[in-house]
Amino acid sequence: MNLIKLSKNIYPFGWMRNPYFRRLPEHYLKYRLELTKPPVRAHDDPTTGDLLDYKLVDAKTLRIERVPDLPVGTRELGNSNEAIFAGENAVTGFDLPKRQLYRDKHVRNAKVWVPNVFRTTVYSEVLDTYLSILCTKHALNKIHEAHGFDNYILRTPIQDLQSRLALKLRRKMLIALAKESYHPNNPEKYEIVKNKYQDCKIPLEEAEWIGLSWTQAIEKMHETELEKHEPIPLKVKLGKDLLNKMEGWKKEKEEKRDSQNI
Repeated sequence: MNLIKLSKNIYPFGWMRNPYFRRLPEHYLKYRLELTKPPVRAHDDPTTGDLLDYKLVDAKTLRIERVPDLPVGTRELGNSNEAIFAGENAVTGFDLPKRQLYRDKHVRNAKVWVPNVFRTTVYSEVLDTYLSILCTKHALNKIHEAHGFDNYILRTPIQDLQSRLALKLRRKMLIALAKESYHPNNPEKYEIVKNKYQDCKIPLEEAEWIGLSWTQAIEKMHETELEKHEPIPLKVKLGKDLLNKMEGWKKEKEEKRDSQNI
């Protein structure tokens, strides 16, 4: 895996400035790379045609003009990371004035369209809990299309979630699937959940890194390195070496005594 090429896409400050970047696990870097992919548009559809972003203006002369395929300008809401909006944000644009007097003078008013946010309750089969979350009608439709909240969180491409809360829930669900800690007192539901989400299961080492920011990932890397290479005091180390030497001396004396007795 080329870290230099990868860092240009996912690490804006450059990998040479932060030496910890090179020590992060490869599966976490792949996860960060997936987050940089363009998400599915929630407010408009990409231009359709055989020539990508080109449009046939005149069929007789076959004149073709290029149509820029740009998404609608949006602004991220303040509570979007603590809710599930499925990519829906505030749309910025212009609107015609309500008075007919100014309509002929090409007067436009700046306007912001904000989605309707409401609180709803969803059920998670993997976590076996009811969750009260903020969402929009568009997000609720996406959950219905996925046939359940767990299917939406686990099977939706990770760049389309666009929410810190959704990534946290995905990490919790993947950890529960890796540990198989769901429904311990109900074997029937345990088998149903196990068979239903078997394709979503990943190793526990990878599941623990899903949804972590750069700072959280570096802190976790420090913790794992300290656990593997925990410093041992010299007093303890030298004491163990002395005990091992004394045991070796005892064995040598016993062998000499046995040889003399023979």
